[in-house]
Amino acid sequence: MKDAGFLPDVIIITEFPFPCGTGTSNNLRGQCCALRKAGFTVGLLTRSDDAGGESESEKNYGGVPFWEIRNSPPPPRYFRTASSYLSLDENKIAWLRRRGLSSVKAVIVYPGLVGTSAFLLRLKRLCGQCSVPVLSFVTEWHYSRHLPERHRLLMIADIALRVRAVNKLLSGTICVSTYLRNYYARNGYLAVRIPPLLDLSETKWRAGADFKNSDIAQRSRLLFSGPPDRDRHDVVLQAVLKMRQSGHDVRIEYLGSTREQIAKLLVNRDDLLNSLGEGVYFHGRVPEDQVARVIRSASFGVLLRDEARWSKSCFPSRVPEFGGLGVPMLCNLSSDLGMYLQDGQNAILVPDVSVEGFCSALQKAVSLSTDTLHSMREQARQMARNFDATAYADSYRELLQQACRSRGRLARLICK
Repeated sequence: MKDAGFLPDVIIITEFPFPCGTGTSNNLRGQCCALRKAGFTVGLLTRSDDAGGESESEKNYGGVPFWEIRNSPPPPRYFRTASSYLSLDENKIAWLRRRGLSSVKAVIVYPGLVGTSAFLLRLKRLCGQCSVPVLSFVTEWHYSRHLPERHRLLMIADIALRVRAVNKLLSGTICVSTYLRNYYARNGYLAVRIPPLLDLSETKWRAGADFKNSDIAQRSRLLFSGPPDRDRHDVVLQAVLKMRQSGHDVRIEYLGSTREQIAKLLVNRDDLLNSLGEGVYFHGRVPEDQVARVIRSASFGVLLRDEARWSKSCFPSRVPEFGGLGVPMLCNLSSDLGMYLQDGQNAILVPDVSVEGFCSALQKAVSLSTDTLHSMREQARQMARNFDATAYADSYRELLQQACRSRGRLARLICK
């Protein structure tokens, strides 16, 4: 019988759902796969939204144990904000203290938005008592306008404290982009770049019968997926309208976003959306098992972002996801995308963030032959192999060896 105090070598703590629910869930499964390939056992502590019943019992996904931990009941209304930002309602640390860290080699945090600085400092104190290194995923350097209006100033202060100070007190950072890796590494902190990962052994990433036999005669069927508040939908929609007015049957579809969400991002609100008519379609949120089908049926994935610190810091997880499903991107280059995307091979690149620039990319898309598009779809799948989790096992092994060495715990590592 397994010791009640036994925990895996590496514990990942996150506010995101596991194993499914968001794009981050795909990444978490990929990170677990990479760590396991590196020779470590892995488990996760995630948040439970279950208001009642037992939620701390061990669950398992593909050999990865995870525990859903409920937060404490909310305090009186006037104290809720302070409690959240001071991480006073967070029970994961208390859970770790009860279970003990004797078998744990490292703890990695995939932070959310609220109270992360306080949480990391409290976690560091607990783990420091047992000489267990704490590392953090650094996936964003948020722009204030992209944050919810409610308590925006508190979020900005918390994020700035975490990125600029608290992360530097930890044993290391796992950075999603070169920009973030360089920010920490040039100041002498332990940092490694690991982009969003996919476990390509999963069934969902395998090409099915619909991959080569799918109807791609409509080569201008575009799909935007994910949170909408950071991309230039005004430019994309105006370009689609202009192409349709010139006689091209171009259509943009949204997966996960509503018409109301997109309208709020436009200066002219519903006017542009009304003018597009059937040229725009909203899938809304679809069941998890339908997401891959919707994405795979598109001609191109869409991404269009301004050049800024926030866009250089993050890495859009939809790029490996779309590639894994055989869908090339129609986008401009931000972050590290230039390392993976080649114009006319696995993507069509938008030369600049303007209606004219997006229209020029669309002109290329509608002029492609069927054979060329089939080739681009296959090359997109090949591109996705750059994000195969197994390729990053060595990166994790080296990172955790260095982190543990700094804690004097190298002898406790069990690496294959």
